[in-house]
Amino acid sequence: MNKFARIFAVLLVALVSGAFAAWDGSASATAPATRTIDGKVFYEISTAADLAWFAGQTNGPQNPTVVNAILTNDIVFGGDTSSVSSKAWTTDGLYQRFSYKGTIDGNGKTIYGLYVTADVIFGGLFGWVDTVGVVKNVNVHNSKISGGFSVGGIAAYNIGLLKNCSFSGEISGRYRTGGIAGV
Repeated sequence: MNKFARIFAVLLVALVSGAFAAWDGSASATAPATRTIDGKVFYEISTAADLAWFAGQTNGPQNPTVVNAILTNDIVFGGDTSSVSSKAWTTDGLYQRFSYKGTIDGNGKTIYGLYVTADVIFGGLFGWVDTVGVVKNVNVHNSKISGGFSVGGIAAYNIGLLKNCSFSGEISGRYRTGGIAGV
């Protein structure tokens, strides 16, 4: 094997082995890139850390800021697409006061290995989707979600629009529990 081929092989192995590094539980330090779709600004979410940054925008005192997002890659929380993260996800739109009011488009991409702990009241990718919230084309697979009052793979509590979404994995809750939405 010539020198160029060996260097290429080493770089390829390094790239592939780091492609699905397990999420470390942190959010991106800076806002992801944006694009405008139908006159609305959407953050381009390409990593688990970007998705955590996005969730942080609706889980604090700045709410009810409307934050929109579009997935630009599959999001992998575990070490690969078949493993569940060891780090717990902080549900987006934790309570009615911090409910999700924007639009997120999964864009044909999939979120793998999401882990939500039983310590939360509303367990899901989203805790509470508001009447104006839209979650569409979002697929969550090979994930484990548990919680207390209301638990769902996409949304624990939904009074908005969930369209063309799917979930596979484990769901457990003590009260209102469903594969896509708890309520």
